[in-house]
Amino acid sequence: MDVDRISLLPDSLLHHILSSLNTKLAVQTCVLSKRWRSVWFRIPTLNFDFDSYPFEESTRNNPKSKEKSFKRFIFKVMSEHRGYIQKLSYSSPRFHGMNVMTLSICYAQCHNVKELYITADSYDSTIWCLSACDFLTVLKVSHVLVYHDLGSLVLPCLRILVVESLWKKPGYDDDGGGGYGREQLNEETFLGCPNLECLTLINYGDLESTCISAPTLESLEIGASSHWELTFPKLKLCTPNLKRAKFENVLPFLRGMAHVGQRWG
Repeated sequence: MDVDRISLLPDSLLHHILSSLNTKLAVQTCVLSKRWRSVWFRIPTLNFDFDSYPFEESTRNNPKSKEKSFKRFIFKVMSEHRGYIQKLSYSSPRFHGMNVMTLSICYAQCHNVKELYITADSYDSTIWCLSACDFLTVLKVSHVLVYHDLGSLVLPCLRILVVESLWKKPGYDDDGGGGYGREQLNEETFLGCPNLECLTLINYGDLESTCISAPTLESLEIGASSHWELTFPKLKLCTPNLKRAKFENVLPFLRGMAHVGQRWG
């Protein structure tokens, strides 16, 4: 009889393997044997990705059923998980609304999650309500339309911040007109993130006359989609420890601090 060598592996190694999967697949391993029944309870990474979620055949062609199934599963996992969570990832289409995304953020707050990845095409005023995430070190936000700008972030342990295609809600811009609001970065934007080391901004607002002030910043990346027109913003850097900067489809006029040995890529 063949030996089940995988089941003989220690829990720590099994947790590492399951963390690389969509959490639905990780949970489904509980049917393999008694050994696997509770292994998923303590996986350190929760990955809720709608696009790779293995839906049942009866729901695949029904958007509403898929939405309900996805939500029910997330609620179930969050209520039954028992271990420490290092990383939480949530990715979902816009039609799911904001309640599950809000729940994911609140869950991250309550469980001292260190890495949070949010991708959701939706309006949400809670995306920056992360001040209770005192242990958060990595934050990536993609395709979220919000009411507030980056200055709302107060994350004392944050080291890595990635923002992609982040726009404010239509009609919120300063002149009261329609369209998407365009936020400008200034000297006070990152005051709430005193340990920020890496910053990536892709298709973020309006970079004209922008100032990035972050004393601990070592790596900066600013980019725009290739189908956008090439921009030439005036960019002021107050970043005395900056070692690397990368610009894609953006050619800024740089002002501010530059040091010997600084690398620009």
